[in-house]
Amino acid sequence: MAIKIGSRDVLARYIGTRQVLSVKVGTRDVYSGDTTLPVRNIILLGASIENFTFNTAADTTDIQSRIAAAVPAAAGQVTFYNESVNGRTVDGAKTHWDGTIRAKYSTGGATPLPYDSSTMVLLMCYGNDITNMKPYGASDDALIATINADLTAIINDCNARGWDWHIVDISWRDYGNNCFEDESAGAAPFRDRIAHALNLSLTHPYKNRFYPDGTSWLDYYHLWMRHASFLTDEVHNAPGVMSNPIRQEIVDKIVVPSWTKSPPVSTKFTLPEIGSDAIGSQCVWVVYDPTLKTVRSNACAMGKDSARGDLGRDTVTGSYLPSVFRKVALPTSYNTGGNAALTVPGHFDAGDLSHSLYCQGTTVAKFAVKRLTPGASYELVMSGSRGSASTDTTRMTRIDIVTGTPTSGGSSQQYSASNPASGTIANYVTFVVTPNASGVIEFELSNDDRTSGSRYGYLGALSVKRVA
Repeated sequence: MAIKIGSRDVLARYIGTRQVLSVKVGTRDVYSGDTTLPVRNIILLGASIENFTFNTAADTTDIQSRIAAAVPAAAGQVTFYNESVNGRTVDGAKTHWDGTIRAKYSTGGATPLPYDSSTMVLLMCYGNDITNMKPYGASDDALIATINADLTAIINDCNARGWDWHIVDISWRDYGNNCFEDESAGAAPFRDRIAHALNLSLTHPYKNRFYPDGTSWLDYYHLWMRHASFLTDEVHNAPGVMSNPIRQEIVDKIVVPSWTKSPPVSTKFTLPEIGSDAIGSQCVWVVYDPTLKTVRSNACAMGKDSARGDLGRDTVTGSYLPSVFRKVALPTSYNTGGNAALTVPGHFDAGDLSHSLYCQGTTVAKFAVKRLTPGASYELVMSGSRGSASTDTTRMTRIDIVTGTPTSGGSSQQYSASNPASGTIANYVTFVVTPNASGVIEFELSNDDRTSGSRYGYLGALSVKRVA
């Protein structure tokens, strides 16, 4: 069966070895089903991120268990060949391809792989090129053209061998610690001009694995944004923290579609940073592992976005604010343990406060909530806990609103970080604030008097909810 609009084939079906489904927009084949064999061999042409992810026998065991859980028929049927080299750029990958990989996996080579679509090459190797060029400028276009030419040469070689291929959307990188606020300062312009440009321009003999805007199914860019707090520097995931999400993404976006012939649902728009700012929408952040937060002074402040449920609970209902919670001045210390019994209805559940950042003596930390709507009103609820039960007064925490206009709660409040709360002082404070003209609210964390070295202020959770 074929359905055409004018001369354009928009739907075609075949049986057996014939094409069974093709969907086209203009002349671009956006999705063709059952024209590839189930993937059984995956060559990873990447750099350090891939080496973090496929480095040990335990890594292999983990992804195989994920494959078996997702597609039982594929259990034990997919082998990964990691040809990644730390620090590699595309020209290095092309040299490695020409000098080693082609021969190694060819008929008669050390590891011969079938010349058909059961073999796939994942192109993951242009991140280091971006690091060397950022931020994007027109002067980078010549080098980008060279990168695309090298990638196209590898792709053409894959096509000639009958191998499948997929360009990975490069990971989001927080160059200069401002790439949430200004994505053009980071990887996005390069991703658009490399992966997206090639996706939209090249003819794939099997199945194009990208969405209509060019976003690759294997979308490292938004995967990294969802887990940005776990970056140990501007680029890299903390070993062991991001590896599981990466392997799961490869299973969900590559292995499952290949075996089931069902394109994956995009996860591009699951970010709270891209959510709705409707009245009533809310985001909650809680400190998950502050040991990762002492590396940079302006990282995303909270490591566990509890409103999303990516790493923990998912009990806050409704849409999510397009907000970004950032550290401006870093508290250098943290406390583990937290107050497992603390509950602030509608904001934090029991067990959320497993960790708290703290300031001692004269130390003052500063935080910012960005991407808010100027003129709107937002309810901010803060809480923190020392962890051990006490009724002393050395844990009185002070919060000051320093940017934005408070309309309820004043500009400074205090709460007790003891467990239970000291006397009649609550374990949390609530402000209603209108952001400044740039959509920013900033607040400071300290102890109550900012002078005594034996006094501490704790912050373990923040809830932001638009109320007007």
